[in-house]
Amino acid sequence: MPMSKETYTVARLGDDGRGIAQVDGKVVFVRGALPGETVEAQRVVAHRRFDEAELLTVREAAPKRATPPCPRYGECGGCDLQHLELGAQRAHKVAVLTEALRRAKVDPVPTVITPDTTLPGLAYRRRARFSVHWGRGGRLTLGFREGKGHRIVGLRQCPILVPALAEVPGQLQDALEALTLGPWLTHVDAVAEGEGGWCRLAFRGRRGEPLPPLEAADRGRLTGLAKTLSLPVLSDLDGTLETFGEGALEFLDGGIVYAPGAFLQANGAVNAALRAAVLSAVGAPTGAPVLDAFAGAGNFAWALAEAGHEVLAVEGDGRALLGLKQQAEATGLNLKVQSLDLFSELPLKLGHFQTVVLDPPRAGADHLCKGLAALRRGRRPKRIVYVSCAPATLARDAATLQSAGYGLRRAAVFDMFPQTHHVESLAVFNA
Repeated sequence: MPMSKETYTVARLGDDGRGIAQVDGKVVFVRGALPGETVEAQRVVAHRRFDEAELLTVREAAPKRATPPCPRYGECGGCDLQHLELGAQRAHKVAVLTEALRRAKVDPVPTVITPDTTLPGLAYRRRARFSVHWGRGGRLTLGFREGKGHRIVGLRQCPILVPALAEVPGQLQDALEALTLGPWLTHVDAVAEGEGGWCRLAFRGRRGEPLPPLEAADRGRLTGLAKTLSLPVLSDLDGTLETFGEGALEFLDGGIVYAPGAFLQANGAVNAALRAAVLSAVGAPTGAPVLDAFAGAGNFAWALAEAGHEVLAVEGDGRALLGLKQQAEATGLNLKVQSLDLFSELPLKLGHFQTVVLDPPRAGADHLCKGLAALRRGRRPKRIVYVSCAPATLARDAATLQSAGYGLRRAAVFDMFPQTHHVESLAVFNA
């Protein structure tokens, strides 16, 4: 469509953090605009039911507009709400969850508990995946992808990352550019917190091309990088792992050992608060077993077992459960693990559990919730503690559970990803 510059009055904020305006009865999403603002923007994409526009100028700013702390904000796609005050970001996330439940006709919608206002909005992210591109001019670019395309925005530092990682992008840029393997490098996984952690360098071939062997010179450079970063470095070259530098490759969090590649929540402080809230919702041990579905590496299963519960941790990725199983056997905790695809299968004797904790990916837990809803009254879990990273699928699953007689008693938002529109939440259902 021909691009047009127009003036918009923004009515509200969309679930994805974009401002929403209406022109001639058609909805227009304006990236970077806030409710109550008058802005100039340019329509860039036309759809049948709505259009998309890019912000050009803010004529009348909203009181809650903030100055983004990152100089690359607006280019880099890692954040999309730095232009909104932190308190207003959190209020928006509460409204997103509340509205999602209302649209799904979950009734009554409980008062949603707001996130802890004492938790930081910057320097919180303890893991990151940096994209890498080798340009035609022989320059390696390392950073995050842009918000409206696929270009990689090169970064020297990032205010969202924990202090141990904040300067790592620039250090990696300099060190990796000299690698013989540079042209084949596609991304770098980094995890760190406090004085320790690990940094994983994952090498991937371009479109399946075979990778050359890791030369002695590259080994020396990686050893020097590990010394500079004060972190051990793990290179993953065609499935062959090689370690450089000293330190534990595993990451320890709340008693759980996360092996390289295992999923780890990005925000340590918020994850600790979320874990405590799950324990509180489950309550004291009664001798009845607890099912932890979509258990991952055991973020909640381990805490539940340490609190004295009998736990079955179920996860589709058997590799994620391997370390948890070994830990449980070594400590003698009453914790068992099972590898199961919960998108198509159900645990045996599902009604045997008195409490179900579930933390599915964005797709939600449709199959499991339908299985729970199908159980006969009196032969079903009494409590369901649902951790969600997607309000829409949580609301859908809440409606399924409500149709079977489960009531949503409590809901809370946890600001796992400040400066972004992403919403992490907890919902507690009772039979």
